[in-house]
Amino acid sequence: MAWVRTGAPHGAVLTADYQSAGRGRHQRAWISARGQNVMLSMILRTAFGNRVGWVPLAAGLAVAETVDAITNEAGTPVQAQVKWPNDVRIGTGKLAGILAESA
Repeated sequence: MAWVRTGAPHGAVLTADYQSAGRGRHQRAWISARGQNVMLSMILRTAFGNRVGWVPLAAGLAVAETVDAITNEAGTPVQAQVKWPNDVRIGTGKLAGILAESA
């Protein structure tokens, strides 16, 4: 959020190699070891207003549709599911978690 307040441009992306003090929904701690996950933040300078809560769902659907368009090494289609409101899963494994904040 500090980057947003100092003028980060719309569409800017910040990536991280690890995360030691992240948080998820309901202020839950979120830690990711070095090299284990892809973590990024994207700046969207747009007027979501009170609809910002829909951003994780829309992003999750985009991730799931992208995953559904690929196949695994055996040539079997991969099926991802959105777990309301902010997770994308393949089977019982978590593929992505999406958190949206507004300022």
